[in-house]
Amino acid sequence: MQGKDYINDQREMYKERNDFTNTDYYKIVSLSMKFYKQGAETGKDMYGNNLTDEEIKICEMLVKKMNVEIAEAEKNFMKEDEQ
Repeated sequence: MQGKDYINDQREMYKERNDFTNTDYYKIVSLSMKFYKQGAETGKDMYGNNLTDEEIKICEMLVKKMNVEIAEAEKNFMKEDEQ
């Protein structure tokens, strides 16, 4: 298993392991993205503490990578919501 199939399998195993529904997972990913964006844009954590340059770079990287994850989570959330 490679690429997208591997990533999808890992996502599904994570949700199963933690007993998350698609709705739960979408909400978690969406909230995480807000924290990453805040760190990247302001250089501060949710308590107002300064982040290091390395932490800011990690936030920026995660914002880029999480856009794909959010799109997938939203698609699954919408399917679950329709049922």
